[in-house]
Amino acid sequence: MTRNRQLTGRVGGITVQAACGNLHVIALWRVLTDAGACVQGTSTTCVRRDEFERITISFAPLSRAQADRILSSLKEQRWITHALLHVLGPESEAGPSLEE
Repeated sequence: MTRNRQLTGRVGGITVQAACGNLHVIALWRVLTDAGACVQGTSTTCVRRDEFERITISFAPLSRAQADRILSSLKEQRWITHALLHVLGPESEAGPSLEE
């Protein structure tokens, strides 16, 4: 089986999981804008389960440096239990690699 593993790329969204409560959507928007994400025309969804919520926000593609700033900021947020950046496609200097 061959699968595509992308090592680097433009980031165009994020999904985080946190315990329910306390306006986490707004807090996540602040983390993104502080890191330089352009959130105009974004899409935001929030799904609540019994004890947690999963928030997904899409935004204009970010550079690797901006994505690194977001990751650093996310590590400081104690309310986030899991985070996943959505990679849209490879950056011009590095392409995807194939793995068997």
